[in-house]
Amino acid sequence: MDDAGSSALASDEGIDKAIDWCKHTAITKAYIESFRDGYQAERGALQHAKERFLAAGFDVSGCVA
Repeated sequence: MDDAGSSALASDEGIDKAIDWCKHTAITKAYIESFRDGYQAERGALQHAKERFLAAGFDVSGCVA
């Protein structure tokens, strides 16, 4: 992922790309960041991303960086 990762999970298209990237790189656990470099994600976006990753078969955890 790149520096745009902080906003990439704000759309279904971004989530689809992240899930696809994770599957192609054999990642099985996703850490969804709530805060990084002064950017705080919206709670609804975090919950939606979590649900999508769980539905795709990933283990999901939150973090702050």
